[in-house]
Amino acid sequence: MIALKLHASAAELGIENPVACLIRKFEIVPSHLAGLDDEVASAVAFAQRGGALDAPTAMGFVEVLRRLGYQTVPAGHRLTKRVAEKGFPRYNNVIDACNICSLEFGAGLGLHDATAITSDLELYRAKGTEQIIPLGKDKPKSVRVGDLAYGFGDQLLAWLGSEDVDSNVHKVTEGSRYLLFMVLGNRHTTAAFNRSVCLRMVHLMKRTSPGTYAQFVPTERVT
Repeated sequence: MIALKLHASAAELGIENPVACLIRKFEIVPSHLAGLDDEVASAVAFAQRGGALDAPTAMGFVEVLRRLGYQTVPAGHRLTKRVAEKGFPRYNNVIDACNICSLEFGAGLGLHDATAITSDLELYRAKGTEQIIPLGKDKPKSVRVGDLAYGFGDQLLAWLGSEDVDSNVHKVTEGSRYLLFMVLGNRHTTAAFNRSVCLRMVHLMKRTSPGTYAQFVPTERVT
């Protein structure tokens, strides 16, 4: 069983109680078959009321970015404002469920194809030697030293800091059958809160795939 290793360098930024879960036994279907219309409507209404942006659990991610020295707007905040102004972007049952969770909890979430993950996950501050191919791109970008990153082996899944980048190599596709769902957490989120985000994700996915389940990855603190 792989582990999620939280490095002291990331914890010092305010990353606390990160939760990673592996999601299995699901099928990816178009949005109109996802059975999530009511949840989408509720999420849009919530976003139009300001969502969870003022909650400490959401503001904790703003604090993390400030400690990195950036005025970057967290992904959860950007999504809330986009949905409030332009409506909910529909993709498929899995991406829609992830976006609903992000809106409801105001949490920093990561969703990746986990097929190639065979070693422990590392959550740490980048050395500056790492590269990542951003979602939808085909050329790698160099990660800035000191920014927040997580991945396995020599492969990054996400980079947060001056930019908010997910790996195109490990993106979720219609052929994905094994997912990693990551809830980074901060000083205002408990382990129970972060686990509940993962469980909410699985609950929504069960609408189309009743056998869907999550296996939580143990978290270890390392220096």
